[in-house]
Amino acid sequence: MPGEMQVGLVSLIVGLVSLIISSLKIYCF
Repeated sequence: MPGEMQVGLVSLIVGLVSLIISSLKIYCF
């Protein structure tokens, strides 16, 4: 199921990006 794998990968990347953005906000502000 390549479609399901792609969805999981996208959700993983979105989670990582949101985590990085939140940590940058905490660090800058």
